[in-house]
Amino acid sequence: KGALKWGLTDAKKALSLEPENKTFAGLVTALQAKIASQAEDRFQQGVSFLKSGQYDEAIGAFAEVIELNPQYAEAYRNRGLAWAEKGEFDQAISDYTKAVEMNPGDGQAYYNRGTVWAEKGALKWGLTDAEKALSLEPENKTFAGLVTALQAKIASRGKDRFRQGLSFLESGQYNEAIRAFSEAIELSPQYAQAYRNRGLAWARKGEVDRAMSDYTKALKMNPNDGQAYRNRGLAWAKKGEYDKAISDLTTALKINPKDGQAYSNRGIAWTEKGDLDRAIADYSKALEINPRDAKAYVNRGFTWLKKDELDQAISDFTMALEINPRAAQAYNNRGIAWGQKGDLDQAISDFTMALEINPRYAQAYSNRGITWAETGDLERGLIDVKKALSLEPKNKSYQSLVAFLEEQIGSNE
Repeated sequence: KGALKWGLTDAKKALSLEPENKTFAGLVTALQAKIASQAEDRFQQGVSFLKSGQYDEAIGAFAEVIELNPQYAEAYRNRGLAWAEKGEFDQAISDYTKAVEMNPGDGQAYYNRGTVWAEKGALKWGLTDAEKALSLEPENKTFAGLVTALQAKIASRGKDRFRQGLSFLESGQYNEAIRAFSEAIELSPQYAQAYRNRGLAWARKGEVDRAMSDYTKALKMNPNDGQAYRNRGLAWAKKGEYDKAISDLTTALKINPKDGQAYSNRGIAWTEKGDLDRAIADYSKALEINPRDAKAYVNRGFTWLKKDELDQAISDFTMALEINPRAAQAYNNRGIAWGQKGDLDQAISDFTMALEINPRYAQAYSNRGITWAETGDLERGLIDVKKALSLEPKNKSYQSLVAFLEEQIGSNE
C-alpha cells in the first residue's frame, strides 16, 4: 500500500516480540532503507521545485521528507528557504530553528535565519545569527558580507533613531525621545551620546535618578564628555547634593572652559550653598561666553536680589527681558525687586506681565496679592492669593496668607 512508516512500526513491534527472528529483522532493515530512499528522492524533488520557483510544491515535498524522516535537518532548512521566498517569515524561522537544533554546525541554516530576521526588521537577531554562521565557516565571504551589511544597517538605524530622539527632545516630546534613544542604545549598546541625551529627557520629565544613571553610563563610555558632567552636575543640584554638583561642573569646565552653561549651572549650586559671590562670578563668566543667555541674567539677578543689591538685580532682569520678552520669571523677580525698593506700582505691573505670559504662575499671583495688600487694597490682594492657592492647594505659605488677609479684612469691617 506504500504506507512504509506504518509498515516499519509493525515490523519493529514484531522484532521487539521476537528479537532473534531474522525475518523480522530483515523486514525492519528493508523498510528503513526504502524509507530513507523515498525520503531522499522527495528531498531532491523538493530541491528541484525550490530552484524552479515552485515554492508550494517544494514545501509539500520537504514536508513529506520530514514525515518520513523527522531528523532530516536539511529538509527543514530547505523548507525554511521556500517559506522565506513566499514571505512567510515566521514559518521560515521556525524551520531554520529546527534545523540548527538538529545540526548546530549548520552555518547555512544560521545564515538563512539571519537573513529572515533582517527582513523582519530584527537586525540584532539577524546579526547574531550571521556572526554564528561566520564563526562556523570563517572563510565564507557570503556570511562575512551579511555580518558587515547588518552591522552597517544597525549603525544607520541607531543614528536615525538618535536623530529622531534629538528632534523629540527639542520639541518637548520627552516620552517619544526616551523611546527613540532607548532603541538607539538597544541597537548600539556603547552609544554614549544616546545615554546622555536620554538622561536629559529623563531630567526634563523630573526623573532625576534615571537621568543620573544615564549620565553616569555615558561617562563610563566616554570620560571626556563634558556635557554629561554638566548635566549630571545639574541633576546633583536638583537633588540638593551641591558639593557633588560643583565637582561635576568643575570637571565639565576643565574639559571645556568655554561651556557657559556649566558656569551658569555651577552658579546655581553656589547660590544654593549660600556662596553668593562665587555664584555671581560664575554667572558673569557664563555671560562673558554667551552675552545672550537670558537665563544667566535671571539667575545672576536673583543672586543680586539675595544680596539686597536691588539696582543690579533690576538691571539683570531687564537685560533678560530684552533678550527674551517672554521670560515670566524675569518679570516676577523684577517685581520683587521693585517691591523691595518701595515702588509698588512698578512691582504690580511686572507681576501682571508675568501672569499675562503664564496665567498659571502661582508665585506671581501670591507676590501681586501681597503687593496689593501693601498698597492697602486687601480685597484685591486676597483675590490674588486665593488664586495662587487654587493653583497650589498644598502650599502652606499661601494658606497662611489667605487666612491672614481674611482676618485683616474681617477686622476692618
